[in-house]
Amino acid sequence: MAMSNSSRRPLPQQRLSYEPASNAEADGLENISLFCSESERDDEWDEFLRSLESAHHEQTSMWGRVKKACGGFQPVRFLAFRDGKLLGGCQVLHKKIRGIFHVGYICYGPQW
Repeated sequence: MAMSNSSRRPLPQQRLSYEPASNAEADGLENISLFCSESERDDEWDEFLRSLESAHHEQTSMWGRVKKACGGFQPVRFLAFRDGKLLGGCQVLHKKIRGIFHVGYICYGPQW
């Protein structure tokens, strides 16, 4: 089952600070949308990872569920789409330590 669009939050445009070095580099960037997903299961992301030679199992939503159950980490994925097609992204695992600090890490990512 693919993740529904309703479980994705678009990232605010003001967070995008990328400035292309040339017009050639900027070509097509206006059609890219960034989303944040906190869904426990993300079949579309997992299928995208399966299509890549360099993908690692620690970027899958299943690994996020394992780390949540065993280590208390919360998975969140940042996904880039162009014209509705998934281009890439990364899964960040984060958790609160001692109730004050947040620690996050990205294993073997981003993927594109």
